[in-house]
Amino acid sequence: MTLLAAQPETTRFLLVRESDWLNSTSSESIPADFGPHCAPVGYRTRPPAVTLWYYEEKPPIPSAVVVRDWRDGHRPDNVMTFSADRLAVALLHEGNATLASPFSASLPLAEVALDGEDFLVNGTRLAPGERFELRVAHTLHENGGTYDAVSILAFENVGLADVLFARAGLCA
Repeated sequence: MTLLAAQPETTRFLLVRESDWLNSTSSESIPADFGPHCAPVGYRTRPPAVTLWYYEEKPPIPSAVVVRDWRDGHRPDNVMTFSADRLAVALLHEGNATLASPFSASLPLAEVALDGEDFLVNGTRLAPGERFELRVAHTLHENGGTYDAVSILAFENVGLADVLFARAGLCA
């Protein structure tokens, strides 16, 4: 009898490396969301794999995973954040995902949708292996001050990636 190794489950993987700058006329800090305190995701690009952490029930395999990674980007000084890992994830089962400004959840930076093996980013098609950079400038009025923000999002369609699941442990 020959035992066959189980084929890994796979999904489409879009990586978004992001940097954000914030200049202000105010000395007050504003809240920023650079992902949850304990990010429920990890990844590698070579070979492509995405690890999704879960607490109770293993989630279904998403059609696509969009990971936002701020770890190597510029970190503004005048923000308050509880985002320890500086990673966020959106799981696409159907439809699209809106990537909002980390400084204002009501301000969309990009719309992402899966189209076959390609991703559409604000209407721009990214085939596997392709990259696209988006720069968005916007002004916010918070805490009695004016904040000029610039977000640079570097999208990469990593292609097909293995999906790994792990039970989440305690988060410090």
